[in-house]
Amino acid sequence: MRLLLIPLLLLSACARPGDEAERPSAPPAGAPVRPGDTRISDPRTPVRARVGQDFTITLAGNGTTAYQWTLADSLDARLLMLMSNDYVTPAPLPGQPPMAGQGGHERWVFRPLAPGQTAIRMKYARSWEKDLAVDSATFNVTIQP
Repeated sequence: MRLLLIPLLLLSACARPGDEAERPSAPPAGAPVRPGDTRISDPRTPVRARVGQDFTITLAGNGTTAYQWTLADSLDARLLMLMSNDYVTPAPLPGQPPMAGQGGHERWVFRPLAPGQTAIRMKYARSWEKDLAVDSATFNVTIQP
């Protein structure tokens, strides 16, 4: 039992001080995102965007598990266009290889096309288990001229 404890203690010492400061800042939970604030990670946060001003939704994920975020419903093509989405892993410590199995986050960039209100519904699932999402998120978006 003690032999199992030693690797766990060593792994816990691998955390980098200041990791929290490297994460993108987000408004407090429930605070509206104003036009010009482009990074959103909390689905409880109402999104306010301007036509033509891209915004980014960032969600925690781990691509090594085969789970990924996808759109649960089609976007309202009159109001929003998906510009890009990608998976980002944290940079390794200087001189260290990347950690196997390390989680990261997915970035989804959207472009508002016209004023109105819509919702972006997302789910976290494996591609072959489309009906078995382990998480979901709905972002309510108000687009201003």
